[in-house]
Amino acid sequence: MTVRCEDKNLKLEVAGSTRNKYHCRVPVTHSVDDVLNPDYFGLLQSSNRLTVGDRIEVEWQDFSCMFELVVLAQTNISQLICRRVTEIVTFGEMAFPKDWEAKWMGDAEKYGIFYKNTLKDAGHLSKEAALTRVNAMIAADAQAAQGRAMNAGMVAEPKAKAKVKADEAAA
Repeated sequence: MTVRCEDKNLKLEVAGSTRNKYHCRVPVTHSVDDVLNPDYFGLLQSSNRLTVGDRIEVEWQDFSCMFELVVLAQTNISQLICRRVTEIVTFGEMAFPKDWEAKWMGDAEKYGIFYKNTLKDAGHLSKEAALTRVNAMIAADAQAAQGRAMNAGMVAEPKAKAKVKADEAAA
C-alpha cells in the first residue's frame, strides 16, 4: 500500500517569489523511506501547491526525526521527486526508569506514560517530555513517602496530667 502525505499535514510556512517553504508533520507510523518515496508528496502538486525548487521541512509528530527536502522534479500527476538537503536527524531511545515507559497513543493523546503497563499520564509531545514528567512523578512520590515516614515517626504521646502543687491542693 502506498503511503501518502495528507493535505492537512503540509502547511505553507513562507511564500517566496521563486520558491515556497513548507512544513510537514509526519505521522509516527510513516517511515523515512515512505517520505522519500516519489508517491508520498505526489498528489499535493496537483494545484501547483508543490513545485520544483520548493523546500519541505519534514518533522515527525513526536519530534523523533527531522530533515529538509527540495523538490527537484514532477514526473506525473502523482509523483514528485525530492532530495534531502540536510542530514536525517533522529533521536535514540530514551532510558526510562525500571517499569516505566512511554508509548505513542495517537494524534490526540500523544505519548502516554505507563507504569507496569498502567496508564499514568498522557498528552506529552515527545519522549523527552514524557521522561521529564516521569522523573517529576518519581520525585513527587519520593517526597510524599518521606513526608509519610516523618509523620509516622511523630506519634503523639498522651499528655501527662499537670501536677498540682501541694499549696493549691490544700486550698
